[in-house]
Amino acid sequence: TINSLSLFSLVIALGLLVDTAIVIMEGIDENMKEGYNGKDAAILSIHTYKLPLIAGTMTTIFAFFPMLLVSGILGEFLKALPITISSALMASLFVSLTLNPAVASRFLKVKPGKEKTSILTPFFKFLGRFFHKIIGTIINRRIFRALVILIAIGSLALSFMLPISGNLKVEMFPVTDENYFIINIETPKGIIIEETTEVTNEIEEILYQIPEVENFLTVIGTNQSSASTDIEPQAGSTSSNLANITVNLYEKEERERKSYEIVETLREDLKQYTNAKITITEISGGPPSEDPITIRIIGEDLDKLQEITRDIEELVRSTPKTQNVNTSLTDGLNEFKYTLDKNKLSLHGLSANQVSSAIRNIVQGVESTEIKLGDEDLDLFVLYDLPKENNQTILSISDIENFKIQSPKGYSVTLAELGDFNLEQSLASINREEQKRIFKVTSNVTSTGNPIEITQQLEEELSDYEIPQGYEIKFGGDLEDINRSFQELFVSMIIGVILIMFTLVLMFNSFRQAYIILFTLPLALIGVFPGLYAIGLNLSFPAFLGVVALAGIVVNDAIVLIDRINTNRKDGMEFKESIAEAANARLQPIVMTTITTIVGILPLALTNEFWAGLGFSLVFGLLAATMLTLIVIPVLYYLMEGRKEKKRLKKLQELQ
Repeated sequence: TINSLSLFSLVIALGLLVDTAIVIMEGIDENMKEGYNGKDAAILSIHTYKLPLIAGTMTTIFAFFPMLLVSGILGEFLKALPITISSALMASLFVSLTLNPAVASRFLKVKPGKEKTSILTPFFKFLGRFFHKIIGTIINRRIFRALVILIAIGSLALSFMLPISGNLKVEMFPVTDENYFIINIETPKGIIIEETTEVTNEIEEILYQIPEVENFLTVIGTNQSSASTDIEPQAGSTSSNLANITVNLYEKEERERKSYEIVETLREDLKQYTNAKITITEISGGPPSEDPITIRIIGEDLDKLQEITRDIEELVRSTPKTQNVNTSLTDGLNEFKYTLDKNKLSLHGLSANQVSSAIRNIVQGVESTEIKLGDEDLDLFVLYDLPKENNQTILSISDIENFKIQSPKGYSVTLAELGDFNLEQSLASINREEQKRIFKVTSNVTSTGNPIEITQQLEEELSDYEIPQGYEIKFGGDLEDINRSFQELFVSMIIGVILIMFTLVLMFNSFRQAYIILFTLPLALIGVFPGLYAIGLNLSFPAFLGVVALAGIVVNDAIVLIDRINTNRKDGMEFKESIAEAANARLQPIVMTTITTIVGILPLALTNEFWAGLGFSLVFGLLAATMLTLIVIPVLYYLMEGRKEKKRLKKLQELQ
């Protein structure tokens, strides 16, 4: 199914799949400048780059593919991302290693003595010479090498301090600009529908004054709106005290304010209506989930559960930046409750079980015996001859009060003598979790509120609340969703890193060089957290998704760079020069592949609020990783391979 995530995945794939073609074309162009004809230049380019391109493509796929392991509805929501990107990258690799070289060898021509250049050639030549010189200087001086490593580690530590200190806020899904929202109205129970209509009409008059509202649909007598929402239908949801309005806004480009700004203003205007409970439900951009703040109260005794629930509801209402506070204590139909008097039971020698059993036998009958009729065994029930209408037993409270129960003391007692009947409000529904009764307190947050911070504040305040034995308070909502989702994504990232490591070891036949390449992963984070903080985005689930995706993307530059260093060394180039020359030679494909990926992702990141976190995580991560890869990776290569190279040179000298 094509949805917003699959389209966004395709945009990311478009930014990535041209990378392999760029590297191949750069290789063909370079070979043709050295005098090879088109066919030989293409074959040599494939021979030179096939392994790094295959490895780079597989590492990217391995970063995304483990996301299929994410469970539940979130896993269903995410599966389009790894499937789309993996399919596109495999197709891109095939095209780059087959069709692109064939076409290039036929149509690209270089005239002898005339070098074909682009407008960027002088820039990349200058930048390449600069990096050649700067890398040579750094790896020749111990203090410079140490400074590069210390700066990288320090920058990484400072980057992580942003979410740890709370400066970079954490959230599940970002607030997005949608084209409609829903107003739910609940007047006091028992009110006639005309009075509910009157309140609804007053709210409609306010909507007429909002210029961004295109139209709205009002439904009175039910809490079911014409649009899908996260609101759970109440038991007996057809009622004269309920109404809802589905408000449709003009298209985003036709209005000045965003939907959440309109809703925020409308909430303030509707606070004047104290004779009705009015809540505004905004549509979430992510998969269905609980309210941002959800507190579950678990226990058995209904009275105690209701008491705790009311206390927590009051606490949440008094907490700043909360709104639309609700509980699952939904009133149902009125009912008569019969309460036995323990003293009177004792006086007549009866127990509560005896009385309840006697009432059940009166109403439902009692099995007296079993008779055999032919080959059939039949149960014989003895029933009271109670009045019936349409085969339904008709009983009044006075009839029940006159039921007589035999006392062990030898006389009969009416129910009226043993207890009292009271008309009480019943609950519409009682949910259970692990066989225990459970009630919920839920809340949304204002546009300036952060669900994680508010939940943590409530946890701290409830830590002093005296919870009776046998009762439990659990926190759900965004905090629970983030912990579960981030944990599953983190596990998928670990699996991806292991697969990437396996690929790198196979390609380079070296654990040491694989570790060097994997160091690009934390380098990317140096750009992600400060970048999100700088543009005012929170570390949301989509943003963390971008961090996971970076694991497979940023290693590609390091693969191409180290592959060139190894080639230089095999060709007999001096160790330090092989590192500096690789930074020069691979500068253009590294920078160009980064630019094409960013250009592919940036437009959607700027236009789609929900996926902006994912897009900008990739953009900032790629920028930081590319810049630091060209400096830090050569230094790490020198530090980790330098000793091995010295030993190799020493053995050669001994043999000579």
